[in-house]
Amino acid sequence: MKDRGKIRLGLVGIGWIGSEHARNILANPGAVLAGIADTRPQAMADFQKKHGVECSTYTDYRQLLKSDIDAVVIASPNKQHAEMCIAAARHGRHIYCEKPMAITAADCRRIREAVEKARVKYLIGYHRRLNPLYQHAKNLLDEGKLGKPFMIESDYLHYVPGNLDIWSWLGKNNIAGSILHAGGGHNVDLIRFCLGDIKEVSCFKGILLPRKIQVETEDTAIVMFTPSGGMKVLSQLMSSPASQVKGSLMTFIPPTPCGSGDSTQQTPRHPKTGAGQKAVRPEN
Repeated sequence: MKDRGKIRLGLVGIGWIGSEHARNILANPGAVLAGIADTRPQAMADFQKKHGVECSTYTDYRQLLKSDIDAVVIASPNKQHAEMCIAAARHGRHIYCEKPMAITAADCRRIREAVEKARVKYLIGYHRRLNPLYQHAKNLLDEGKLGKPFMIESDYLHYVPGNLDIWSWLGKNNIAGSILHAGGGHNVDLIRFCLGDIKEVSCFKGILLPRKIQVETEDTAIVMFTPSGGMKVLSQLMSSPASQVKGSLMTFIPPTPCGSGDSTQQTPRHPKTGAGQKAVRPEN
C-alpha cells in the first residue's frame, strides 16, 4: 500500500484554519489525510476538488474517530474543543487541537483527565515557540546574554478579513469565549515559554473599534501578567479590520541604567541569519 508507514490523520473542521491544516498534511511525506469531518458536505467536496485529493468524509465527527486513523487534528469552533478532544481520547486517538484548549477552566481539566486516562498524546496549536527566532531569544535569556529583564511587551495586531466564515462564530461569547483566546493566546504561550508560569493576571478589554459585523466578546484587550519570577509583562491584543499588522512581537527590556551603554558593543546575533544591530549609547 502506498500509505504504508505513514501516519493516518483525520481532520475535524475544513474552514479557514482547518483548510491550512489539511494542506500541511497533504504536503507532509510522512502523513496521509485519511478523513475529514465537517457539518457542511459541500465544503469538504470543494476542498477535495480544489486540491485534487480523495479521502473519506463524514458529517459526524464521531464516525471519523471510529475510522482507521492514528491521530486527529481538531480545528472546530472553540466551544466544541472539549467535547471532541475527550471523545478522541476515549477512542485512543492522538490529538492536535487548535487553540484554545477550551473556553472554560473546567473543560480544560476534563480534557487533561481524559488524555491522561487514555494515555494518548495531546498538543495544543501554540506553534510560535517552535519558531527559530523565539528559540534564539529563549536561548539568549537562558544564557544570561540579555541580562535580567524586568518587563516584556508582547503585541498581537491581526487583520482578519470581514468576509471570512470564521466571523459567524468568532465574536460570539457562547462559542468563542473571547477573541483573546484566538491570536492573543500565542502571546500568552510565548510569555510562559520564556518566563515560566504566571501567578497574577489583570485585564482591560472592550468593544472599541468600528466594524460591519459587531462582536459580542471584545476587539481590544490589554493584559498585565506577573510571572512567578516577579517580572511584569504587558500583552496587548487588537483584532480589527483597522489592524493591518499580523504576527507576534516580544520586546525584552533589560534594566540597563541610562548612560551606561557601550557604543562599541554588539548585540548578540542570530547564529544563522546574523540578525541584530549595534548598541547605541543613550543621550544623557
